[in-house]
Amino acid sequence: YSGSYYITIRNRNHIETTTSAPVSFVNSTIAYTFDSATKVFGSNLKRMDEAVDHFVIYGGDSNSDGVADGLDLISTENGATLFSSGYLTIDLNGDGIVDALDLMLVENNALNFVMIILP
Repeated sequence: YSGSYYITIRNRNHIETTTSAPVSFVNSTIAYTFDSATKVFGSNLKRMDEAVDHFVIYGGDSNSDGVADGLDLISTENGATLFSSGYLTIDLNGDGIVDALDLMLVENNALNFVMIILP
């Protein structure tokens, strides 16, 4: 690879996130950190701690359709009602248990219209 390319991070139940600009692949090693909203297309990161500028990728997209919405909320709520556990896409915080913590995550992101933003 000798050009510049966008780098995209995909996770099983998080919003797909892409670099703000193409990254050069000319060197044999590519180093890029998704550590600020300015480094991500559309500033599509959530600030977790303003004191130290910590950012995270939005979660809540359990069906991988690019948006945290009611469909994700319904499946997560059903999983919580059934006391689901294990490595599941509806376990949005990755603790192995589908519960109210997962519901809060998807509900907050759905209410804020969190979705994929691509170049």
